[in-house]
Amino acid sequence: MNKQKLRRVLIRAGLTLGLSIGLVLLGWGAMRALVFRVPPGRIGVRVDKWSGGVDPRDYGAGYHLGRVGLDDWRLLSGGTHVLAFASAGGEVPVLELRTQDGNGASVEVTLTYSIRSDEAHMLVEEAREDTYPQQVRGLAESLLRQRLGALTSEEWFDPERYRTALEDLRPELEEEMVALHVDLDELLLRGVFFSADYDRKLQSLQVLHQEGLLSEALTTLEEAQGRLGRAQEKANADVMEERELRSLEISREHNEGKLEVASINARSQRYTAETQAAADATAEGLLASGRLEVEKAQALGSQLRLASLAGDGGRVYLAREAARNLHIDNVTLNSNDPSVPSVLDLDELVALLVGSTD
Repeated sequence: MNKQKLRRVLIRAGLTLGLSIGLVLLGWGAMRALVFRVPPGRIGVRVDKWSGGVDPRDYGAGYHLGRVGLDDWRLLSGGTHVLAFASAGGEVPVLELRTQDGNGASVEVTLTYSIRSDEAHMLVEEAREDTYPQQVRGLAESLLRQRLGALTSEEWFDPERYRTALEDLRPELEEEMVALHVDLDELLLRGVFFSADYDRKLQSLQVLHQEGLLSEALTTLEEAQGRLGRAQEKANADVMEERELRSLEISREHNEGKLEVASINARSQRYTAETQAAADATAEGLLASGRLEVEKAQALGSQLRLASLAGDGGRVYLAREAARNLHIDNVTLNSNDPSVPSVLDLDELVALLVGSTD
């Protein structure tokens, strides 16, 4: 009984697991049928299988829903295309053309382009998804032959000339490529080759051209040196003239300065003389006034002295001065005669000279 239950459980689990796996596989298959993967670097375009109608949009890299059994997907390159006209390693052979003067030339040109944004579906709609690279090649080759073939052989050794030719060609090539739903990215001329004989001739022409350029450069250098020499001479003359003018100006300023100094000295001397004279005159006047006052004081003093000497006291003073100033070499005294005065008694001598003052 237990074994039967276990068997039923196992059978039921097996059926459940099988059903789950079936459902998963069915869902995975349905998802694979409904979802389309666009790889990186590619552009997806959806096309109706039955009507051939093209969905008017571009699908970038990633997963996109579709209709099972109704949609077909076309993948186009979403990166940069390289078209190289080269002698070795290029996508197409080197571009052979003839120059304007009939010489054969082999030209290596590389251009890059890419499908215009949101226009891949137009290539599919116009059935060009497989042929547009050949159409771009044919267009580029035709225009390159036409424009580069217009150059002469001698113009090919002038890099500026064929660069200008490529620059003139680019706008026309871009405009023509827009009709093919692609954009031109780069246009490069990698090299040009002529036959061995003409290459030697061309090298000779290049040498002559370089010699001509060298001669022109030497002539230009000589002219420049001549202009430089004349400019130097003129500069030297200007410097000498400026120096002379400056010397004259300095001399004139020096003379003016000397005159100014002489004038200042003269004015200073005149001022000094005038000031000294005025001071001397003032001093003389003050000295005269002082002398006058001194003389007046002396005269007043004499008057006062005479007046003081005219009195009794003056006479006594003069007598005393006279007695003091007497020079008596010998004195004989008579002690027996009291009327004889003693020269040692000044008052008695004064009384003898001027009389009694009582």
